[in-house]
Amino acid sequence: MIWQHYRHRAGDGAGLVLGEKPGGTVLVAVTGTARAWADWLAEKGPTREPGRYSSVSWQPPPSALRTTGVAVGGDELNKAAETMRGRNIGANERGWMVWAVPPSAAGISVRFPSRRKLGQGLDVLGSGHVPWHLARPDGWTTKATRVPVVEALPPWLADALGARCTKGGAR
Repeated sequence: MIWQHYRHRAGDGAGLVLGEKPGGTVLVAVTGTARAWADWLAEKGPTREPGRYSSVSWQPPPSALRTTGVAVGGDELNKAAETMRGRNIGANERGWMVWAVPPSAAGISVRFPSRRKLGQGLDVLGSGHVPWHLARPDGWTTKATRVPVVEALPPWLADALGARCTKGGAR
């Protein structure tokens, strides 16, 4: 029923609320462009793994270009190719990477700052909302790779995202 609702009302939006969840799992995200993420990761070293995250990115509407059995000239093909290239531009669209951090043992809770600058064009979001499915008036929609899997963050990434541990779950 929920799927049917959002399938036909994409503009309503659906998403994930960041922060601590019942049971102690914490959702944290980084928002920015794919290029900014790649540059930041390259600075941190090519051998470092960012753990398993889910990504949400903006995708252009499907192309209206249709193929036919009728031969067309070079000008028409060049125009069609140029149109398709323009629709695939999305490098400057901001997206989200979401991690699900498991609860810690021995009464220790993990917290992330509600908002923090990670690098040029990248922000850590410890609270707020990540749009899992949303449509814009221009036809672009968000696409998610997978539901976040609860998994420990690599220590270097936890430090970079500003993770703080507190005893006893004190807020």
